[in-house]
Amino acid sequence: MGNNDRAARQKRLKQLKQRSSKERRRLYIGLGLGFSAVVLTIIIAFNFDAIVAPLEGIGRTFTLTNTRTVGGFPVRLPGNMALLEDLGDDGFMLLSSSFYYAYNNDGVQTFARRHGYSLAKASVNGGRVLVYDNNGNKFSVYARNALAFENELENEKDIVLFAAISRSGNVAVAVRAENHVNLLMTYDSNGDWLYTNPFTRHNIMQAAFGEGVNDGRFVIITTIAFDAGRMSTTVRKLDTTSDDKDGVWQTALTTLADSSSPLYSDDGESLLPIALEVRRNKVYVLCNSALFVLSPDDGSVIGRYSFHGTVVDYAFADEHAALLVNDFTAGNMNLITLDDSAKQIAMVQTDESATQVKFSGRGEQLALLMAGRLMIYEDAQTIDIENAQTHRLSEEYGAFTFAGDNVLLLGYNTVTQLFESENASESTGESA
Repeated sequence: MGNNDRAARQKRLKQLKQRSSKERRRLYIGLGLGFSAVVLTIIIAFNFDAIVAPLEGIGRTFTLTNTRTVGGFPVRLPGNMALLEDLGDDGFMLLSSSFYYAYNNDGVQTFARRHGYSLAKASVNGGRVLVYDNNGNKFSVYARNALAFENELENEKDIVLFAAISRSGNVAVAVRAENHVNLLMTYDSNGDWLYTNPFTRHNIMQAAFGEGVNDGRFVIITTIAFDAGRMSTTVRKLDTTSDDKDGVWQTALTTLADSSSPLYSDDGESLLPIALEVRRNKVYVLCNSALFVLSPDDGSVIGRYSFHGTVVDYAFADEHAALLVNDFTAGNMNLITLDDSAKQIAMVQTDESATQVKFSGRGEQLALLMAGRLMIYEDAQTIDIENAQTHRLSEEYGAFTFAGDNVLLLGYNTVTQLFESENASESTGESA
């Protein structure tokens, strides 16, 4: 009998210990969850713009109606935006480190999507937007406020260097492969693979599609290569329907005359390509010290313009170009306009705070952004100061774009219109 009582007491004692252990475990779990909740609340409070605010766009994506009930100018941004681009009749787009946003011309948000890219970049053409993960392996295309497709490189260790989109929606992607070879890959408007061209000795720097009916067929690229410590720059036209990997033509760039000229020399300065654009049957190649205009038919050099200094910004229109150059030798910030054969039209000295230059949609006007001011030249070619308007800005803006007859200004967390309109709730600029 005593043995039975002793066994019963030991059993109850064991049960009490187990119950106490479970209660302590529940207490520790409760305290841990409570502490985690407090920490999470603090993190969200200090990072509201980056975590919570962007989610508002997702909600708006599904609640917008055909009436103007959400949004309008000034557009309030969830955090800092990296890119603002006009999409013509479709409105404009904004790209942040986490989200892609689309708005109509009244400033109403029509689309928002988290892209999830670590370093998002974009290329815009004909209302289509290509967003790619620079140094990642994914890219996506948006058309008319919707995701057209998203794609991923087959080899997860390959890296997207940059990408470009044609007006018809074809995509060119420059890739650094796992074996360090550069690849140029193209895809159609549905995201299906079309073409791959490997470059074992050359680095691809820029790519641009041609114009016209077959704008997705031909791709023009710039490449650089090093031989015995010397850099060479080449422009190539590639036919994505051909097996000829050498391309339709190749043109080597030099600061001196072409090789058929008695002025030609192999001792010309090395040229680093900065930008490439195809406009109205002309190929513009901007390098660190010269602008070249080439024929897209045979690659012949139509003209070149050399300059001293650092390129701060540039813009291209159908029949002319603009360069904003910091001439460190003279200590001047110069705005230069050129025709479509690279001949200088005009040059004016401007404020050293100038950061961006841009043509209006048809290239008739040219705007220059400076600290606290936006100057709009009515004649984009002559840039005559007497025919320019200076608009004082109430705050500092990082970028701008023309949108129809108006100008959109990108601040830290707002997009505003320069000119008042019936849809704008406030003005950000005034004529001086």
